[in-house]
Amino acid sequence: MGSNLLKKAKRFYNLYLILFILLTTACERNKLATAESIYKRRKFISAINLYDNFLKFAQNGAYKTEAQLSRSDSYYELTKLAVEKENYILAERLSVLANSKKADKLLAEAYYRLAEDQFNNSNIDEGWNYFRKIVEFIPTSVYVPEILFRRIKYDLEIAQDYSAALPNYMELYQHFPDNQFELSARKMLDKFTLSIVADAYALRDSTTADRALEFLFEIEQYPIGKHKDIYITISHLYEEKADLDIRFEKYGEARNEFQLAIKYHLDGTDRINEKIENYAEDFISRGDEMVGYRKFNNAISLYKMAYEIIPDYVPATIKINEVIDNIDAVKQAQVLVEKGNIFENSREFSKALPLYEEAYGLDPLSEYRDRIYFTKNMISAEKNPIEFVSKIILDYQNGLMDKRINKKIEYLQTQYEDEDVQGSDWKIMRSTGRFKYEVRYDIFTPNRDFFYVWQVNVKDKSIKPLNKLSEELMEK
Repeated sequence: MGSNLLKKAKRFYNLYLILFILLTTACERNKLATAESIYKRRKFISAINLYDNFLKFAQNGAYKTEAQLSRSDSYYELTKLAVEKENYILAERLSVLANSKKADKLLAEAYYRLAEDQFNNSNIDEGWNYFRKIVEFIPTSVYVPEILFRRIKYDLEIAQDYSAALPNYMELYQHFPDNQFELSARKMLDKFTLSIVADAYALRDSTTADRALEFLFEIEQYPIGKHKDIYITISHLYEEKADLDIRFEKYGEARNEFQLAIKYHLDGTDRINEKIENYAEDFISRGDEMVGYRKFNNAISLYKMAYEIIPDYVPATIKINEVIDNIDAVKQAQVLVEKGNIFENSREFSKALPLYEEAYGLDPLSEYRDRIYFTKNMISAEKNPIEFVSKIILDYQNGLMDKRINKKIEYLQTQYEDEDVQGSDWKIMRSTGRFKYEVRYDIFTPNRDFFYVWQVNVKDKSIKPLNKLSEELMEK
């Protein structure tokens, strides 16, 4: 029995629901019909209010769609009335509310006519203002390509302002590519490659070419100008950026920019690669200079900097290996000299000499060359010091001292009898100080005697006069 009652209740509920829907639908239909009757009587504002109220509570999708379309038509009719009354500010607002192609078309046609009237009356700015409204408020209008083209033509031929024409062309191409007006504008702009390049350089500032590159890459997307010239300009700007980055020691960035410069101008590959190599070679030269100062670690650092310009740069690798070998040779030479110095201090000069010579072969320092020179002198002096000192004196300035002694004797013999002028010959004896000998030569005459005396250092073959007379004899 309970089950039967439940079934009866359910049937009653469904019946009630159906009746409610029918009544609601009938009610919505009546409200929509009322709005439509007002619309047909051309009372559009009242009709719009009724449609708005209806749409707030409507449940039926088909009725809602019908109401929305009729509401749009109402705004369209109001737009038409506003245009007829030349109330274009109101027409703009109503056209937006109508949200329909025919309302947009209506307003665009009105603005187009107004623009032409202004142009015919020489009100150029007002004419462009109406055209601008079409482009901004009705961008899908069939008039937009023509308006953009006419603006481009005006900027190029009348205003002679290429920069102003360019944004209009970009908009024309973006929205209407290959349209007849776009194709015509394209031909007009083709000859302005030089202006494109000039604009790019005008955007460049003192520290970066980024803005200029950004501009050119944007232009490159459009079929205007000679793209080869644009690419060459891009290449030059990248090269300029690279040169600047080199100055600021941003070598990795510079390397990448040089490669981009080559990418956009393959014909310049050889020239750009030569420039890159010159930058790398500059590090090699600076490294060589450090080697000259025997700053080997600094030299290696500079050679390695060349890798940042040209990875695995072979001349840098060769130089680094040479310096590493040089460092080893320097260390080895120092060891040899230290050994030779021990022998020299023990007066074993013959054993020291080959060590110094080997060290000089590894590291040709003037210090090592001098050690070889001194050591050879000591070996000769050790063998026969008198003979060695005599040779030093007689070899001085190609025998200058001996010649002047003889000349002095010859002069004195003109003043005295020959037998009254006597020379002592060269006398050599040990002197105070290590490696030093005293050399004397005396000339005797009846009235005056002449005493010459020098000190000779056998180690460096230096000759030092010990009195004024000896000094004058050595003067050139």
